[in-house]
Amino acid sequence: MNILHMRYAVEVARAGSISRASETLYMNQPNLSRAIRDLEGTLGITLFERTARGMVPTSEGEVFLERARRILGEIDEMEAFYREETQVKQRFSACVPPSCYVAEAFLNTLNALTADPAELDYRETGAAAAIRAVAEGECRIGIARCTGNYFPRFRQQMEAGGLFHERIVEFTPVLAYSKDSPLASADPVTEDELKTLIEVAPGDFDVPSMAPEEVRREQYPDGDFRRVLTPSRAARLEILSVQPQSYVWTAPLTPRTLSRYGLEQRTVAFARTVYRDELFYRRDLKLTDMEKRFLTELCDVRREVFRAYRKEQ
Repeated sequence: MNILHMRYAVEVARAGSISRASETLYMNQPNLSRAIRDLEGTLGITLFERTARGMVPTSEGEVFLERARRILGEIDEMEAFYREETQVKQRFSACVPPSCYVAEAFLNTLNALTADPAELDYRETGAAAAIRAVAEGECRIGIARCTGNYFPRFRQQMEAGGLFHERIVEFTPVLAYSKDSPLASADPVTEDELKTLIEVAPGDFDVPSMAPEEVRREQYPDGDFRRVLTPSRAARLEILSVQPQSYVWTAPLTPRTLSRYGLEQRTVAFARTVYRDELFYRRDLKLTDMEKRFLTELCDVRREVFRAYRKEQ
């Protein structure tokens, strides 16, 4: 049954004639008459008697119209409910690197939520996957982390996806480890000393136009060392907190993260790889208030964390 035809019948009954109903519905009389006949044919009943006084509902028509008004009323209520929910629901979606300063900016945004309904989608993922998700509309905003030598490939991927992008920060990584680590008392830390410990690394090998094995060989060449590869930020932090022989190369950690997991961090002279965090989103995107809040928090947390990092350099 066509819901629109149901609305037509209710309006004909209210107006009392095809001509007056057609004016209200902004349609011509023949089409409206045809729609009523189609509805009667579908139902197998006669809805109206055509009289000199106009269209008068039959007894069967009265029963149908009573139920139709109730159904249409419920449909209107449902539409109004979801229309109102769409207007007030706070929405947020982002694909970001597994980074503590980005996560802290998100938590600060979360703490500022109002009592209105909200739906937040926060994904920690690799750079190439994040760019694909934003370009394809799965997420609204993204942050990509990549080393300097790979950045032209990621920039090409962003521009091919029609994305606006800008740099958030550029850095060489710090060394993070447990307070119980032998690195805590080492002064200075040497590359040879790290060879006796366990590196905990992200293991993201998704780079545009490169085979994963090629990326893996470039990032982690074979050698006499021990290494754990895991894309999970939480897993890396847990390993550091319980395994004093482990360490990780990372963007500067926030004070909250260092305290929570019992970690320390320091800059080292032989860290030479340059990383870049790049913000991106579709060029036609209109940022929501929550997204604007997140980007403000991101700038604030980044400024605090990297100011301390640069003082150590």
